[in-house]
Amino acid sequence: MNYQLKRGTFAMIILSSLVAFTNSSQAKNNPYLNFDIHSNQFSKAVMQFDYTGGKYKWNGKTITLRFSVSGDAGRFNNWLNSMTLKPITLSPKQKMSGKIPRKKRKLSYADNITFKRSFLNSFTPGFADYCNRHGSSKKLVKDGFFIKFEALAATNKGKVLKDTVQLPMRIVCMPKPSNPSRTPVALKATNVKLYTIPAKPACGKPVKLITEIWTNKPGKVEFFLTRNDGAKQKASVTTTKVANGNVKRWAKTYEFNQSVHRRYQIVLAKQAMTSKWAEIKLKCGAVNDIKRPKAVTN
Repeated sequence: MNYQLKRGTFAMIILSSLVAFTNSSQAKNNPYLNFDIHSNQFSKAVMQFDYTGGKYKWNGKTITLRFSVSGDAGRFNNWLNSMTLKPITLSPKQKMSGKIPRKKRKLSYADNITFKRSFLNSFTPGFADYCNRHGSSKKLVKDGFFIKFEALAATNKGKVLKDTVQLPMRIVCMPKPSNPSRTPVALKATNVKLYTIPAKPACGKPVKLITEIWTNKPGKVEFFLTRNDGAKQKASVTTTKVANGNVKRWAKTYEFNQSVHRRYQIVLAKQAMTSKWAEIKLKCGAVNDIKRPKAVTN
């Protein structure tokens, strides 16, 4: 009886030793890496989006958290003293690297980590889209988002070990301004006309050359009255609001007693816009005595 008990106890000791040896062997032959962001730092994992220029944009502030890393490099392997974090997104473009101790086999380390702007930029489009869809005149705080990334560390034998991490995020959509500032609308002409009154001038009678300038809002418009022979005159008008827009007319009055053929055009000084050519064409009986033109403005 005692012999059998002793033999059973001895067998259990051998079995326990085998299990311990097997587990140790598996640890050496199956290296691993564990990377963790401490949950008690969650309150700092915040990305804030401000409403500017008609849409939400990330304010660009970095995030600093506490992390820990542990692992076993396996038999006859040492950890190299660097670690890389890569975003897991549809198109990861950025990564960041940090230092860990150069350890033999066993690794256990904790420190602070600052997620850089370039790294966080990989995740901003989706969060900004949420704010654009749900943001309002009130501040919106939303939990339940995650950023997912991969931690990578290498051993001196060239083996790269990985661990995938999900970091819970808090997204803050700041209030939209109740009266958002609007970009001032620049003054510009919308139409330029040039014509004569009467439409068919007569010798010895006044003819008005009328300039008509329309704008998108009231304001001053500078222009040149040009002639086909190269002569030009600078002038300006200040448009005022009427029932169907903003307009101002400017006129010059001529009177001719001999044959004449001239063409005129309005060219705006600060905008690439011109009028159509307007023509004054007269055939008069007398060939002498042409009166000097008189200018009249409205």
